[in-house]
Amino acid sequence: MSFSCYKVLLFRNIFGKTKFPRFSVVSPRYLSFGNQVEQYAKDGAVCLRGCFSQRWVDTVKRGIQKVFDNPSKYSEKIPSDSGKGVYFNDYLQWRNIEEFQEYIRDSPAPEIATTFLQEEEVAFYHEHVFIKESFNESATPWHHDQSYYPIDGWQNCSIWMPVTPVEAKTMQFIKGSHKWGKWFAPRYFETAENYNIEKDGTERHYETVPEINEEQHEIVSWQMEPGDCLVFHMRAVHGSYTTNTSSTSRQTLVTRWLGSDATLARRPWKTSPPVKPSDITFGGLVKNSQDFPVYSRVSKRYVDGFQ
Repeated sequence: MSFSCYKVLLFRNIFGKTKFPRFSVVSPRYLSFGNQVEQYAKDGAVCLRGCFSQRWVDTVKRGIQKVFDNPSKYSEKIPSDSGKGVYFNDYLQWRNIEEFQEYIRDSPAPEIATTFLQEEEVAFYHEHVFIKESFNESATPWHHDQSYYPIDGWQNCSIWMPVTPVEAKTMQFIKGSHKWGKWFAPRYFETAENYNIEKDGTERHYETVPEINEEQHEIVSWQMEPGDCLVFHMRAVHGSYTTNTSSTSRQTLVTRWLGSDATLARRPWKTSPPVKPSDITFGGLVKNSQDFPVYSRVSKRYVDGFQ
């Protein structure tokens, strides 16, 4: 699926924070994905083909390399049992990586998010880089993402965009699991153990992810090429148990997007990311925080007023 290209004015840095000014779009038009929006609502995950041009693949790849070369304090390197390569992830680097800022600002990503959430505006939450080096067999245990975050609300999605080919079953989703009505405790990727509870007494009950019998659930996954992407709900249960058999590292950028009902929430453990906005209180709408860029589908631009 192809997109018309559009251009925007450049952002600027003010007092160390990234500010996206108002900008106009050349030849704007809404994206069309046919019945895939309905499929996303039903299944919790869809694969979109050819959404990102080579420009965006190359741009994101450069940004990923910068993150790997200069990881943040939030980064994690998980060695494999065989000693073949590492499983690396890092996040909250977008304010430092020009290529990620360009992707968030100019690429089709925010338009995809508004389309699949069927929202007029979405807030950009954060980015996450994943690198699985050649022949690394580290598994990603079954989990869903939202319990990791200090964010409540149903309107949300992640856009998982690989810059290298992806084998089938690399990312596996349980169809419709976002509608189970359950919240699962987050798990450490390295040990598959649940997060440690630090502050009990929350009203919500968090369950341990059950053993997943693939014969009892409909599991979906896709073979992908650079430029394809996955869109999935933050409550969709997913995991990865495949070894990277490629001779090259598997590299992916994930961006997280929040809709109009997203609120700042308490969790009984240290959240990931462990950073909360300073200008809204628990229960406050995320879109009202100056910490999160807000994109308007109607005007096809990031609204002003945030830094």
